[in-house]
Amino acid sequence: QGEAAGEVPLVESLASELKLSFLVREHEYLSDLIKFADQKAAFVFAFAVGAMTVGYTFHLYDALGGRPLAWAADHRLPALGLLLMLGASALSFATLLPRLSSHKSQGLMYFNHLLQHESHGAYTLRVLESDDAQLLREVAAHCYSLADIVRWKFKWTNWAIWTSVVGAIFTLAAVAGTFPQSAPAALDASLTSVDR
Repeated sequence: QGEAAGEVPLVESLASELKLSFLVREHEYLSDLIKFADQKAAFVFAFAVGAMTVGYTFHLYDALGGRPLAWAADHRLPALGLLLMLGASALSFATLLPRLSSHKSQGLMYFNHLLQHESHGAYTLRVLESDDAQLLREVAAHCYSLADIVRWKFKWTNWAIWTSVVGAIFTLAAVAGTFPQSAPAALDASLTSVDR
C-alpha cells in the first residue's frame, strides 16, 4: 500500500506536455532499436547460411553421412565451423522471436492486452475514461517492457555475431586446407584442355 501511494504523486508529476513528449520519443527510440537488432540478426543468419553454403560447395560435409560424431573426429575444422554456424543461426532466430510479456491482466499498449477487452468499443471506452496520469503510466510501463526486449535482443545478437565470426574462421581454414589437394588436379585439367 505504501508503494502504491507513493506512485500517485509521481504519476501526477508526469502529466505534462514535456514529459509526454519524452515518453513518446523514448518509445520510438526503443522501437527503432528493436528493428535494428532484428535487422542485425537477419544479417547474421544470412551470413551463417552463406558460410555453410561455402562449406558445402567445397565438399567439406561430404563425409558427414549418418555418423556425425565419427565425421567430426576426423574433420575437426569443418565440424567446428558447421557447429558454430548452426549455433549462430539458432541465436539469430532466437533474437527474432517476440519477447514482450507482462503480468498485467488488461493494459492499453500491449496487443494481447488490447484483445482481452470484450470489443473495440470496450477498449475505446477504457481509453477515453482514463485520465492523463493513467495514460502516461501505460506508456511508461510499455517503454520499460520494450527496454527489456532491447537488452535481450542485443545480447543474443552479439552472441550470434561472435559465434558466426569464429565459425567463419574455422570454415575458411577448412576450405583453405582443400586447396593443396584440389589445386594439382585443377591445374592438370586446365593444361589438358589447353593442349587440346
